[in-house]
Amino acid sequence: MVARSTPAKNPQHWFYTLEISHGRKPSLGAKYLKALYLTKEGCYAHDWNERLYRRRDCFEELPGALAEYGAIKVAIIGGKRALAAALPGIEAALAGTDVEILETRVYGTNSTRANIDKVVNSPACQEADVLIACGGGKALDTVKTAAIELKKIVFTVPTICSNCSAATAIAVVYNDDGSLEGYSYPNRPAHIFINPKIIAEAPAEYFWAGVGDALSKQPEVEYATSAG
Repeated sequence: MVARSTPAKNPQHWFYTLEISHGRKPSLGAKYLKALYLTKEGCYAHDWNERLYRRRDCFEELPGALAEYGAIKVAIIGGKRALAAALPGIEAALAGTDVEILETRVYGTNSTRANIDKVVNSPACQEADVLIACGGGKALDTVKTAAIELKKIVFTVPTICSNCSAATAIAVVYNDDGSLEGYSYPNRPAHIFINPKIIAEAPAEYFWAGVGDALSKQPEVEYATSAG
């Protein structure tokens, strides 16, 4: 199987096209990859969650999604670069509404117990009705894990496509030295907001990491289901 991506001449607007070539029945990973591609106008993917918004103006759906839960207070947590990319769109979408942003917090750089505890102990996160997690897998896993103790609803805003944390009911927790501590099992995020322009402008290595992550899903699923 060969997967190739062809960026546009303008690197700010990459068009990723996956070309799958194989001489056998497509694997689960290949089917997933062939179904997923990005353009600067929209993102098309398997719709595993009807509460998945994927277009450049996806944040316009945020007030309505919050209203479903009667949420009027939010805390926004994420990586430094992720917040720089996503926060302007989120703030614009919430401007003129009754929703109050209690806090915008840089979570750290890894989903460690220490960073999780910082979210748990934040008065703003304790008061918020919804936690909005922005960034890559480690940022989202930090917020998802903190939300277990806080008993909060989580919305996710993935800013890279290297992983599936934005949609899953599992999170990885690391020790301070970067070694694996274990896993947490939060509720699946209630809503997912994907702005493909943000994804496409992220460094290309995160896209290729996502290709590997997608391919790994086949043996993961086969192993999990074989256990009964």
